[in-house]
Amino acid sequence: MTVLPLLGMEVLENEKVEYALLSFTFLVGCTSLFRGYRYHHQHIKPLLLFSLGFRLLLLGHFMAANYWEPVLIAVGALLIIAAHVWNIRECRHCQICSKHEA
Repeated sequence: MTVLPLLGMEVLENEKVEYALLSFTFLVGCTSLFRGYRYHHQHIKPLLLFSLGFRLLLLGHFMAANYWEPVLIAVGALLIIAAHVWNIRECRHCQICSKHEA
């Protein structure tokens, strides 16, 4: 990201780069949240929050009118961040891990 000014900002306008970043976001998010769900806390709410956030992100990128695009993308990104924060907190306070350590 730090070399983008050297490459020119048109790199971000490339459709393939956009699809790659969205795919990478989805894969990393699903992997980390599913691992937290499966191995630590078994709370589905972070996964649902991530799902809603990612759907808003996709809606903003591909279906929204120009004036709604930044709003939907921002709200979707904030929901994805909130899902990850919630997942981290649940993993840190995991009752299952506490039973194994005791």
